[in-house]
Amino acid sequence: MAAVSNNEGIMNKQTKGGWIIAKFHNSGGIKLNAADTTTGGGVPVWGANSAGETVVSMNIISAEVNCGGANNVHFEIKRGASMALVLSGTDYVDLSDSRLIDNTTAMSTSNVTITKVNTGPATLILKLHKTVAITGGSRY
Repeated sequence: MAAVSNNEGIMNKQTKGGWIIAKFHNSGGIKLNAADTTTGGGVPVWGANSAGETVVSMNIISAEVNCGGANNVHFEIKRGASMALVLSGTDYVDLSDSRLIDNTTAMSTSNVTITKVNTGPATLILKLHKTVAITGGSRY
């Protein structure tokens, strides 16, 4: 498992689809199907899948951010190579109810990369919904 320091990473992960709650104070990432690990640059990356699951897509449902300091600290959230969100200040963004920002197939099937830009205190909490393939062709 990726080293969880500073109380960050995937805090709650349901099985057979469901929700993922992830918290970041620094850069990190969430892969659809992977073991928790750390990149060569020391950035933690967590797997969205639970044991026995194959995640086929994942959508950001909400984001809560709290960035302080005078250094213009903010978070950039990408899905694959596409920028999905840039968040700064103190805000809550509800992306449910057909307001999804990552609803194209290319984005919803891509990994999530979070980059913290500049230094200073910051917290990002993401809620994501995952769709999983179940043996026999069903999806949750």
